[in-house]
Amino acid sequence: MEPNGLRLAFELLFVPHAVRHGNGFKRDDPALPPPIVEQLAAVLADPATYESWTGEKMCGGFHGDWYLRWGDGADRREVIVCMGCGEALIYRPESSLRCDLSKTAVVRIEAITATLKLP
Repeated sequence: MEPNGLRLAFELLFVPHAVRHGNGFKRDDPALPPPIVEQLAAVLADPATYESWTGEKMCGGFHGDWYLRWGDGADRREVIVCMGCGEALIYRPESSLRCDLSKTAVVRIEAITATLKLP
């Protein structure tokens, strides 16, 4: 098994995870710094970020890289972003929607998250 495969297997077995809409995220990941949150929120709140979903991509399937949520009750919003597919799952209390991300949005998200030091 390749080193990344061993790391993934170890993380799946021993690192606590939280599941959000069928996607697993490490529970002990630190919160994003406020400036990063504000920048991502600006991208995700922009209607131009989203395009009609064109179907399954040939990249191995949707897997959430980023999970963001804000608001409470009827105002609660959740977005799961897959950078591999360039897609987003958007959740509201009564509905959900799968969208493609515009090329501009993908570039903006990559630029914002490139500054983060991830394990």
